[in-house]
Amino acid sequence: MALTSFIRYVRLTLITSLFFLSIALSAKGQEKRFYRVWLIDKGTPNRLLLPSDPWYPAATSHLTERALKRRAKVLPLDSLVSTADLPIHEEYRQKLLDLGIEIRQTSRWFNTAMIFTDSATFELVRTLPFVDSTEKMFSNQVSGPPIAKRLLSPPIDFTTPGSIEYRSNDCITLKYGSAENQNREVMFQAPHSMGIAGEGVLIGILDAGFDWRSHNLISNANVVAEYDFVNNDSITYDEEGEQLSEPHGTYVMSVIAGNVPNNMVGGAFRASFALAKTEDVRSERHIEEDNFVAGLEWLESLGVDVTNTSLGYTTFDPPEAPHRFDGDMDGKTAFGSRGVNLATRLGVVCVLAAGNEFTSFRYVSVPAEADSAIAVAALKTPDIIAPFSSRGSTSWDRLKPDVAAPGVEIYGAQPNAPNAVGPSQGTSSAAPLTTALVALMLSANPKLTPWEIREALFATSQKAANPDTTFGRGLVDANAALSYLSKSSSFAGEPILLTYQNSLSVISWIVSGNPAHIDIPEFSTPFHPILLRLTNLRTLATLTSNEQQPEHGLAQWIVIGGVETLGIVPEDELLIEIIEPTSNRLLRSTVLRATEELALPVSTLCKTPPLPITSLATARPNPFYDATRIEYVVDREALISLDIFAITGERVLNLLKNKRHSPGFYSELLIPNDLPSGAYYYRLQVDDDVFYEKMIRLR
Repeated sequence: MALTSFIRYVRLTLITSLFFLSIALSAKGQEKRFYRVWLIDKGTPNRLLLPSDPWYPAATSHLTERALKRRAKVLPLDSLVSTADLPIHEEYRQKLLDLGIEIRQTSRWFNTAMIFTDSATFELVRTLPFVDSTEKMFSNQVSGPPIAKRLLSPPIDFTTPGSIEYRSNDCITLKYGSAENQNREVMFQAPHSMGIAGEGVLIGILDAGFDWRSHNLISNANVVAEYDFVNNDSITYDEEGEQLSEPHGTYVMSVIAGNVPNNMVGGAFRASFALAKTEDVRSERHIEEDNFVAGLEWLESLGVDVTNTSLGYTTFDPPEAPHRFDGDMDGKTAFGSRGVNLATRLGVVCVLAAGNEFTSFRYVSVPAEADSAIAVAALKTPDIIAPFSSRGSTSWDRLKPDVAAPGVEIYGAQPNAPNAVGPSQGTSSAAPLTTALVALMLSANPKLTPWEIREALFATSQKAANPDTTFGRGLVDANAALSYLSKSSSFAGEPILLTYQNSLSVISWIVSGNPAHIDIPEFSTPFHPILLRLTNLRTLATLTSNEQQPEHGLAQWIVIGGVETLGIVPEDELLIEIIEPTSNRLLRSTVLRATEELALPVSTLCKTPPLPITSLATARPNPFYDATRIEYVVDREALISLDIFAITGERVLNLLKNKRHSPGFYSELLIPNDLPSGAYYYRLQVDDDVFYEKMIRLR
């Protein structure tokens, strides 16, 4: 044992002995309270970690490849991982436990432990050599109802929940049902008409609980992970004997993920979801911010692209101290706000409810007041703020709220029946509409960073030219935001097939150029030619269009004729690719199957994909040299086969054959060995559903 380690060991042992002596001499029955403890290090100096570092495996064991890829959008490749990704040092944790302390929550990012102990033990903790600083949380007492629980405002009175029996064969495109007004106010119909509905995006929701399995609106949502940070288990719905808490998160989730046409359709229902229960409805305490940060860390490690937080903190149950408007509410000091800022630096877009406290506390709450948060105000109408919506302050060095969205009479799942839909109000309702919009932007262009999302969202909101501390930049607009993105790149909705003039045709929607309502000189707006390519995967016959795309806005683009040369017969699988020819960049692709009538459903909205999150994720890396990984998501228990085909149609490798998988993320390593360089297809079969994607090997 090194001399310094021995000295530390002796010192800690002596302190522990003195502690037990002091306990024996102290009065019995001291009240226990919460304290936040900041530790000096992770057992190693703080630094960036490269794969060669011995601490790298411990720092990355919980990080998915998806998380690292998202971080790579905003960080240099040699800065993706640091000691902030390590858990708190086990030796320090154990020393705290040895003192009889309860550790209720920890943070990797900030190297903290929220402990529960008496004041005498806390005074001893402050002297420990590995403790950097401490904060008193004052009390854990729960005396009656919480003072001001920042959840959803009471539902607006309604007599009968809006519920319509749904039959799967009655699907009608853009039939939003009770969500008609809210979806059209933020212009969801524009991206939805393009076939963009959140596919490929992973959304994290932090809330008070989720009963998603039992409500028809969201029972088919692709939930890839969930965890309860209040009770430290994987059950996010209300268990027997627990206080009712799940309706709020269920409602919030449904505004994004609901998908029962004619009853209610959410804004990004083809996204996937990870759910974190962080809010304890029994009280309003500082530990809920620690739960929030722990939940945010977990969601970030899963690789979420955007988070929704319809929660906030200002005042707490006595005697816990409130946040101070002129103190820790400066955008970078409050614990929850620090979590939002760090998550954003790691590539996560954080959307938060501004708060419902204009008539009491008045100001945007923690953590929506964070510098990097997209704080969402609630609108009664596009030009009238909801009376409860929290405001910003001209004394702050940042504009809050950032944007606004409808927040009165917003329909979503209600708890009184599995198919109940009803209106509620609050910034908790406005935030998920904005989160859904962000998901649509990321679905259209997955390479967008949080700052590019903010730029497009802010520049195209209704009051962007005259922002203020009431509306922020005003009502968000999905149509304008997606069109704004097209200034610098083209993107495309999911292509679909239909019969047209007795022949099979491809129809797709392209965003390009500059819509007239955005004031940018036309000479400075680039236009991007687009190719549409259709390939029969049985015969490998290919048809490439040479039609010109529209120059402005959201438009329909139809390719007609010539498809007979593909030799299509029923059950053929057809690869459709939309390509930007100037860079040969693939914008979007899909594989569809011809029916007996040589037609596929026209509505991409009503076509439920068997694997809602990017049925077959892009191989990582692609193109590749010596190896790549093929990632995919299974939304049900199924038999999985995974094969590699040459461009000629010959199967050259089998990675999986009829292997049974449970729902979840999967990743298969492909080491191509002697395969020559060139183009290949990898085919994923999930029971009877088949998906293709292209990959390229370089040597």
